[in-house]
Amino acid sequence: MVAAAIAAPAALAEETVSATPHAAAPGSEITVTAAGFPPLTGVELGAGPPASEYTVINHGQTDLSGNARFVVRLDDEAPMEAAVVFVVATEDLAIKAASPPVEITAPKDIPIAHLKGVPGS
Repeated sequence: MVAAAIAAPAALAEETVSATPHAAAPGSEITVTAAGFPPLTGVELGAGPPASEYTVINHGQTDLSGNARFVVRLDDEAPMEAAVVFVVATEDLAIKAASPPVEITAPKDIPIAHLKGVPGS
């Protein structure tokens, strides 16, 4: 009797979307990365509040590995202390995945050094 090895089925790819940084001020750039999508497939990038509808803001295509990357800029008028979620979906909407929320924060203060003169002049 000859025993035959049975290969375990390959794990199904799970689509993921990430956004970095996880918190940003209005006007900041956010990098959105999608992974696990079908290769060479048209995708759309959407943005919106968590647990809400999203607005399509860009289109792209996955690479041979099923990955896509977008760089987006938060609106200068984005409400602070809110959050935005990025959604990547295939063009036929058969596959969708969303990022964790990105917190919209207040801009950081920029220290100003006085090089000449009296402070406050």
